Amino acid sequence: MKQEANISLVLRHYLKANPIPFSCPIEVKDTRGKMYFNFKELKDKQVNNALASKSSKGNLIRISGGTVGGPDYAWYFKTELAPIFIHYPKHLIIIDIEAFLLAKKDSKSLSLEKAKDIAHKVIFL
Repeated sequence: MKQEANISLVLRHYLKANPIPFSCPIEVKDTRGKMYFNFKELKDKQVNNALASKSSKGNLIRISGGTVGGPDYAWYFKTELAPIFIHYPKHLIIIDIEAFLLAKKDSKSLSLEKAKDIAHKVIFL
């Protein structure tokens, strides 16, 4: 959790400078210094939330924590992207959930090189 909290600060600064031009849910993961991401670290509920956000049925997400004055819920409907932000050493890789799931069929983990190949965006840190 601490690694994901640390990379969330980087993500916040990145999005302020480079806003995504549409609303979408964002899942943040960290490889904990490894050059691969273990697919089982993205839980089924997280996958289902991402896929639901891209669907025509939509996805209502309860915001359980956050800042004072923040919203109670977020609603996503037919989002263009449901990104997984994965922090590798020196890289932040943005991968859409659908590309992520296709890569998952091939192995147990996602190497940095494979992640770069399927990425929506690669950010060198």
